[in-house]
Amino acid sequence: MFELLLTTSFALTAVQADQSEIVDEAYSQGDGAVEMCGIAAPDFNGFLRQLIEDPKFIEHNSDTDYLVFVSEKPVFRQLVIARPRETAFPMAYCRKVLANPDGTARLETSMHCEGDKSDCDAVFVEFYNHDQSILSSING
Repeated sequence: MFELLLTTSFALTAVQADQSEIVDEAYSQGDGAVEMCGIAAPDFNGFLRQLIEDPKFIEHNSDTDYLVFVSEKPVFRQLVIARPRETAFPMAYCRKVLANPDGTARLETSMHCEGDKSDCDAVFVEFYNHDQSILSSING
């Protein structure tokens, strides 16, 4: 078991859960409508088109398995998109950095994955662990 920061709106808040509970509640899996980071579309291809055309999101060069887009206004948002060579493709992960009243940071995340469930689960856990490192780095 490990601790996950999660609410139904995908905001991160402390709860105890085992890995199967985390991955089942933390993202939508399967094809269909995609809505995250302020972009909504009836399918993944439409979502990707809107993301690329949105002037608020800037693509950052990356030679990894993921495309990375960042928007800094009104809040810092990062969208990570799996490239077709990634086993969890098509997959999108939204990460927002928000401030708590005490000045510390928190992350609000969501994930949409149409790949195989085990591949999607593995990517979610990888990103969850990365999110914890981000929070530790920001909050000290």
